[in-house]
Amino acid sequence: MNTKCLSSAAFALAAIFALGSGSASASPKPTPAPIRIPIPKNKMHSDFTVEVNHLGQIVRVTSGDWSHSAHFNHITYGNVLQAFIRRPDGTAVVGVYRISYNYDPRTTRISRSVVLLKRGGNWGNLPGAVEQMIAKQRARERLAAQRRAAKLPTLKQILGPTPKPTHAPS
Repeated sequence: MNTKCLSSAAFALAAIFALGSGSASASPKPTPAPIRIPIPKNKMHSDFTVEVNHLGQIVRVTSGDWSHSAHFNHITYGNVLQAFIRRPDGTAVVGVYRISYNYDPRTTRISRSVVLLKRGGNWGNLPGAVEQMIAKQRARERLAAQRRAAKLPTLKQILGPTPKPTHAPS
């Protein structure tokens, strides 16, 4: 047997025993550092005027009164786009609503309130804002796939012309 193979096998065997023995020379496992999230110390408030369809989905945000914090604005705007406004029985009223968000630094909680401003509207049968965004993203993906497919060579270009037979089959 080759001595090089023996020394490799011996080393591998020694490594297995060293790992399995749990000796005191093994380094301790690292403890993860706690994640510190800065909590805002001042009150924040934002208002959004939205149009709601017959399913209770937000169709569009028509206006917004933003807070001084960009992070709070991103959170509340994303939340308002995904919101459903429905009655307790599950039905919805088409209309214009105001959704308000208030952050209280004493409790570190955000409260949301919804007020109906006006009933009705011609957007009652339109899809919700999230559905519209998904449809736009799918359309972009289809267009990108079509562009990629347009750049691919045809099978005829890959294989070249079909060769002619040199003699008739027998």
